[in-house]
Amino acid sequence: MAVMISVAARGQYAALAEMRWRMLLNSLRTRRGNFELAARILGIGFFSLLGLAMGIGLGFGAFEFASDGKLQFLPFLIWPVLFLWQLTPVMVASFQEHVDLSVLLRFPVSFGSYLLQYLVYGLFDISSILGGICLAGIWTGLVCAQPHLVAWVTLALVAFAAFNLLLTRMIFAWLDRWLAQRRTREILGMVFLFLILGAQLLNPVYYQHSGHRSRMTRSATVHALHTADRVQSVLPPGLAGGAIHEAAGGYEIKALASLGGLALYALAAGALLGLRLRAEYRGESLGEAPQRVAKAEVTRGKAFDFAGPIGAVVEKELRYLARSGVLLYSLVAPLIMLFVLGRGGGASFAARYGLPVGVAYGFLGLTRLVYNSLGGEGPGIQLYFLSPIRFRTILLPTMTGKVVAR
Repeated sequence: MAVMISVAARGQYAALAEMRWRMLLNSLRTRRGNFELAARILGIGFFSLLGLAMGIGLGFGAFEFASDGKLQFLPFLIWPVLFLWQLTPVMVASFQEHVDLSVLLRFPVSFGSYLLQYLVYGLFDISSILGGICLAGIWTGLVCAQPHLVAWVTLALVAFAAFNLLLTRMIFAWLDRWLAQRRTREILGMVFLFLILGAQLLNPVYYQHSGHRSRMTRSATVHALHTADRVQSVLPPGLAGGAIHEAAGGYEIKALASLGGLALYALAAGALLGLRLRAEYRGESLGEAPQRVAKAEVTRGKAFDFAGPIGAVVEKELRYLARSGVLLYSLVAPLIMLFVLGRGGGASFAARYGLPVGVAYGFLGLTRLVYNSLGGEGPGIQLYFLSPIRFRTILLPTMTGKVVAR
C-alpha cells in the first residue's frame, strides 16, 4: 500500500494525467479534433441527463419503499443498476476511445501502482458514472426516509459499487486477453453464434408449452416466485438490499453476514482481475505469432500429408474447416434446424413441410460455396497462379473438398 502512494507513484499518476490533458489539447489543433470534442461534450451531456433522470427515479422509489416499510423490495431497484453498470460498456464500446493501459508497463511502475491506475481509469467510464449517479439517488432516498440507517446504507451501496467496478474491469481485462489470439476469438465467436441459434429454438419451445403455462395454478406461480427470490437473495444485488432490510429490522448480525457475502463477491472479482493484470505485469504478450509446436504434434499433423498437389489442397481445405468457427457453425446449424423444423405431429405445417424446409435450409450454405469456391482464398489466390501445376488440379479438389466437408 505504501508503494502505491509513494512519491514516485504520485509522480507517475501526475504524469499520466498530464499526458491525457496534453493529448486532448493536441487533438484540438485539427478540425477533426474539434468535431470530436463537440461530439464528446454532447454525448456527456446526454448521458448525464439520462443518469440524473434514472437517479431521481430510483431515489423516489427508494424513498417510497423506506417510508412504507417495504425495504424487502429494495432489490427491485438495485438489480437495474447492476444491468446498467455491466451492459452500458458493451453498448457504447464503439463510441468511446479504447486506451490500452498495458503501455504503462514500459515504464518503471510497481504492480500496485499499475493496478490502482487501471481501477482509477475505470472510474471515469460512462458505466461507472451512470451507476454512481443511480446509487447516489438510492442512497439519498433511503437516508431521507430513514436517517438512522445512514451507516448501513452507505456501507452496502459502497460495497456494491466496488463490486460493480471490479467486475466491469475484470470482464474487460479477460476479454482483451481472449480476443488477443485467433483461437480464443474463434471460440468466443462460436459461443456467440450458438447462442443466436439457441435463441431461435426458443420460439418452438414457447408455442409447445404455451398450453401448459395457461394451466399453471396460482400456487405454482407463487412457488416459482419464491424460488427466484431465494436465488437472487444470495447474489450481489440481493445481498446489498438484504443488508439494508435486515439492519432496518434490527438484525445486525444478519446484516453483517450479507455485507460479508457482498465483500466476498467483490474480493473474487478483484482476485480474477489481479490474476490477469499480474500476468501482464510479468511480461505476458499475446498476439498472432505462431507458438512453438511440439515434435509429437508435428508428427500427428502429417496424417493428412498426401502425395501430390491434390493432397496438399485437400489438406488445406481440412485445416481451413478445423480452424474456422464460422464454417463449423454452418456445418452444424443446418442439422440442428433440420431436427427442429422436422419435429411435430398431426396436420400442422411443421409436420407436413418441416423436413423439406429443413433440407432446403441445409443446402442454402452450399450454393454460395459452389459458385465461389475460391472466395475464401483472398489475396493468397496469387500463389495458385504462381504454382507450376495445372489450374484444374487446384480447382477440382477445392470444389469437391468444400462441398464434401460441409
